[in-house]
Amino acid sequence: MPAHALFLFLAAVMPVWDVFETRRLKRLRDHPRAKIRSYAKTMAVLWLAALWAHAASGAAVLNPPPALHAALSWLPAKAASGLAAGFVAGAAAGLLVLPLAAARSPKVRQSIARRLAPLDFFLPTRPPEFRLFPALCLSAGICEEILYRGFLLSYLASAPLPLPAWGALAAASVLFGLAHLYQGLSGVLATSVLGLLLSLLFLWTGSLALPMLLHTLIDLRAWLILRIGRPAETPA
Repeated sequence: MPAHALFLFLAAVMPVWDVFETRRLKRLRDHPRAKIRSYAKTMAVLWLAALWAHAASGAAVLNPPPALHAALSWLPAKAASGLAAGFVAGAAAGLLVLPLAAARSPKVRQSIARRLAPLDFFLPTRPPEFRLFPALCLSAGICEEILYRGFLLSYLASAPLPLPAWGALAAASVLFGLAHLYQGLSGVLATSVLGLLLSLLFLWTGSLALPMLLHTLIDLRAWLILRIGRPAETPA
């Protein structure tokens, strides 16, 4: 029963809550404490949901579901390790490119600022928000991996109506994307694809450690770029 309730929470409550929280933030975008309260509320929800997942599934929430792991058995272990290493290396390099380019070029900073402008209602703009945002990124990196990879993949592959391996991967990725409705349709599509890649990395490596690390770094990238672009607003 706790597992079914958590699935409904992730599939229905989280996307709806995201819509209403986004509207609230946009309405209060000039309020000096609105983002701080939203960050704190989001972290509380994520950690409570992650504890809920652990209570529902135990330590299994940290391991790949056997049914999905077996579905990738056609891929030799060395090939899987090579793909995982290549993905991590490529992602790490990609995470460094934009911050380094922003640090060196005012034009790049201006271009990035224009691209991030639609998310200004959510991204940090004041010193207190910059100080709390890394904690939000870390919470999302850890808790969302537990929820959308560790718990959800296992749930979709087992009960109550088990999906085939690629169906479970696709469904979990779409639900992960829907949890990011505040980024708009393009953001939902991008995070759905990212969710699929993180799911494969989870299955290839047999651990949530690398998906958690990459997820956190991806979220921190915007924070780092904004710090570079707005030094006057972010004390050292």
